[in-house]
Amino acid sequence: MSKYRQRKKITAKRLKRRKSVLKDRVFWDVVLGLVFFVVLVYFLFFSAVFRIVDWQVSASPDIETAQVQKIISDYTNYKIYSFLPRNSFWLVNSGQLEKRISADMPLAKKVVVKKRLASKLFVSVEKREPLFAWCFEGGGACFVADENRVVFGQVPAENLTQNLIVIFSKTEPAKMLGEIMGQKQGEQILQIREFFQEQGIGLVNFGFDEPSLLTVKTAQNWEAYFDLQSDTNLALTKLKLLLEKELTADKRKNLQYVDLRFSKAYYK
Repeated sequence: MSKYRQRKKITAKRLKRRKSVLKDRVFWDVVLGLVFFVVLVYFLFFSAVFRIVDWQVSASPDIETAQVQKIISDYTNYKIYSFLPRNSFWLVNSGQLEKRISADMPLAKKVVVKKRLASKLFVSVEKREPLFAWCFEGGGACFVADENRVVFGQVPAENLTQNLIVIFSKTEPAKMLGEIMGQKQGEQILQIREFFQEQGIGLVNFGFDEPSLLTVKTAQNWEAYFDLQSDTNLALTKLKLLLEKELTADKRKNLQYVDLRFSKAYYK
């Protein structure tokens, strides 16, 4: 009998403990908190309310809108850890998507991604404008680059337009424009081109095979040699004085070159 009473007493204590837990306010606060958390997570990341299913693309001419649409679709349809949908408004990383579009589309110069509550995406893509044409010995296609010397395409040598700065090089095409010509050198070439335009002298191309030597071939069949590691302003001043005082239009007919790499300008 004593053992039976002891077991009955233990069972009663367990039932009492269970009843006391069910009546505990803290217990129910924790349960309700967990339920609220689960519902909130589902509402924010899984419900259709914040699911990005619509996006608007504004692009410059020559930018393939369909390609931009596909990149966005592939990005948003990806699942993080195989279950968390990235097309949630809260999980779409605008900066990451901008980098993805820029990497997949060399023609894109500037990409801006903006999110609008609760399920819209606005994407604008600005194209690169060609400024340099990098051509190589042996003919064939020339590489096209923008003002930042970023190569983003090719064009046949016979289709080059007059507004492009044509740079001719014997360097193998494997060495890209940005690796050979720095920002300062690019600015110097623009400055030299502007000078010749002001003088009314047409240009054929720029020869650029070394970091310092620049050969400018004019439409008048003479060349000018510049040292890009020296003062370009001084070199252009010397050339301007020569053109005004010594190298008149008639004398330029037999002119072969003007060498501006030294303290004194030489010509032949």
